[in-house]
Amino acid sequence: MNIKDVFKFVNTGTIDKFIPLWNIQEMTYVKEKYIRPVINKNDLRANFKRRYEQAISKKIIITGIRYFEAILDRFGEYLAAKSTVILRNKFSTDHLEYVLPILNSNLVFFYLKECYSSLAMDGGINFSPANVSEIPIPKLTDSEKLKLIDISNKLMELNEQFYREKLNTLSEFADKFNLKVNSKKITNFYDYDTEVISKEIKKQRDVVRVEELENYISSQKKKLNNIQNKISDLFNEMDQFIYKLYGLGKEEVELLEEFKNNRR
Repeated sequence: MNIKDVFKFVNTGTIDKFIPLWNIQEMTYVKEKYIRPVINKNDLRANFKRRYEQAISKKIIITGIRYFEAILDRFGEYLAAKSTVILRNKFSTDHLEYVLPILNSNLVFFYLKECYSSLAMDGGINFSPANVSEIPIPKLTDSEKLKLIDISNKLMELNEQFYREKLNTLSEFADKFNLKVNSKKITNFYDYDTEVISKEIKKQRDVVRVEELENYISSQKKKLNNIQNKISDLFNEMDQFIYKLYGLGKEEVELLEEFKNNRR
């Protein structure tokens, strides 16, 4: 398969803020699981011309259910499932670059939750092109646009770095130490204390070089936590900058920060 001949297929479950999780996280689609789902470009063009034209365009893809997360498809690489929302016609393609961080901001999620709480589902919201298109975007100077684009690019790079390091680590678990990645705690080892992970290791009898493995886990946990902290700091910088763009006062910012902290 030549990757140039296919679209990478994503849905709501394989989109995170700023980064598609294609080839990173399994997609569940029609009760089947896929890690690298693709759709042939020629087949799509022959049978669904509009979907093909949408797929090859530069666009923002947004999760359509529960939580509001957006990615930028700069080069028309991705075909998005119907559970998503596509944004491309409201703005020029240049505008998409700086609109992306606004869409991924705490302020916009708060706005959507307040405006469309009647659409709530399991603590989230069902989003549609109609309510997404009503999100107010402020008029920005060129320097403000460049600032947003810079933050956005840094967040994309850091997220890619995080997931690449995580996947490499999980591969090492299996290949070098015979540790099966068969639980959430092993998969997300960087979110748990050392004692918790040690108990998970002891559940598996075939693990080899346990002491070396535990040292490796400790080292990788520090490395991944460091990247997570950088991502968190950039998100906070982004949110604070966007509050200023919308001219929010001290009390409004405090309300929004309380909303964000309650979501964690």
